[in-house]
Amino acid sequence: MDKRKISIPKSIFRIIRLIITTILIIILLRIFRNFIPFINIDNSSILIPGLILSVLVCTVLFDKVRLSNLGLAFTSKSIFTFIYGLIIASVSVIAIAAYAFFQNIQGTELLITPKWFNADNLSLLVFYLMVAFGEELFFRGYIISTLRSSGLKVFAVLMSSFIFMLIHLVNSETTLLTLIGTFMAGLLLAILYVKFNNLWVCIGFHLAWNFLQDSVIHVPTKGTEVISIVVLAFMTLLASLSFKSSESFETKTT
Repeated sequence: MDKRKISIPKSIFRIIRLIITTILIIILLRIFRNFIPFINIDNSSILIPGLILSVLVCTVLFDKVRLSNLGLAFTSKSIFTFIYGLIIASVSVIAIAAYAFFQNIQGTELLITPKWFNADNLSLLVFYLMVAFGEELFFRGYIISTLRSSGLKVFAVLMSSFIFMLIHLVNSETTLLTLIGTFMAGLLLAILYVKFNNLWVCIGFHLAWNFLQDSVIHVPTKGTEVISIVVLAFMTLLASLSFKSSESFETKTT
């Protein structure tokens, strides 16, 4: 994570610049897509490349720092944090699914079959890995590290979670409860990032959370909003109390 100190106005400026850069890049990607007839990409699929490219531009071109400074340095500890993220997401999904099965919520279904391991699920895994990488790089990697570098530690966690919640307004099933759940998920991911100073734990959690619910255990959004909030709140508390200091997991950069 980039530990260089900057002023508060400069950190706010960088966040605003990131958002503007993202909007411009997404517009350019949509225009570029129209000139390539053999590429069939919907508008929602353009978002993730837009997030990745905007962070790349702002980090390398404008801020002149390496992406590894955002917590992407891959070490033996990164493997541990990635697995840790996978585990706590899996436990969370299983807890929510168990509640859904117990309550007989319509649409809850175990999707694993003898033919489960196929090209479709493999491509889905790759897709969700891209989603996890792009969103975590943007919301946790750049936004939190930038605001923290000016001393706005608590504000960094809350603001990244709030922006993360806002971007999910585009989902068709969005309600007040799902927005609260999304904010809670953002809060959990932000705390994990701050605790470990490593983005891979967030990527692991995000990947497992999305993939398991879409390819392993289908849990409908309707009827599980409250239990999802409760589970995420518990995991957030657990993550907050699990480690005394993020210094133990500091990512070394040169």
